[in-house]
Amino acid sequence: INAAYMGAVELSIVLAQTGCCAVYMIFVAQNLKMLLGTATGCASWTDIPLWVLVVAQLVVHVPLSWVRFLKQLGWAAIIADAFVILGIVYIMVQDGVIIAIEGVKTVPMFNPRSCAIFIGTSIFVYEGIALVLPIRASMRDHREFPAVTTAAVATTCVVCSAFAMLGVLAYGFQLKDNILLAIPQDVLLVVDLPNFRWGLVQTVQAAYVVAVVFTFPLQLFPATRVFED
Repeated sequence: INAAYMGAVELSIVLAQTGCCAVYMIFVAQNLKMLLGTATGCASWTDIPLWVLVVAQLVVHVPLSWVRFLKQLGWAAIIADAFVILGIVYIMVQDGVIIAIEGVKTVPMFNPRSCAIFIGTSIFVYEGIALVLPIRASMRDHREFPAVTTAAVATTCVVCSAFAMLGVLAYGFQLKDNILLAIPQDVLLVVDLPNFRWGLVQTVQAAYVVAVVFTFPLQLFPATRVFED
């Protein structure tokens, strides 16, 4: 019975982490497609099938996934966190500006059509839960683990709740699954040439792409350890 329970837990970890990684790859492909199309002004980039950009990411993901010790991925986690914070701050400020100019959008308190998506997305917020034990094993002082975990979970809840609330109030039903695709692409352009446009929005999109790429091996790490064991 214990072996069956252990197998069920390990199967759940593998499915959860590989599912998160699959979402990551689609997210990167969508943002790359829009980023390249907007920056170059070339419509041919938008005609590229999404699966091509997904497969192309394996050139980066596979070597990073060969890392076998979580401590060696510390630099990747720091880079990813820095870019994620940059993106969160910009998007929340942009939401605040839209609310200040256009006012708060009217949205129902409960939408049964998208309830299932809301539940799935809420669960996806805790995508890194399988990394808790590997992180504890990598800590120098295990006594600090409860405090660090509590602070991390509480911060995640507050930031994600505020982020989602501002997005809904700013965009209403026009809000897309990927909020980066809903933000106006011509805000604060730094370079505006006939064949190349680059601004703050493109910088945030590129930062998120880099962040997700460096987060990929961390999310896949628990599933990799299960397969190896």
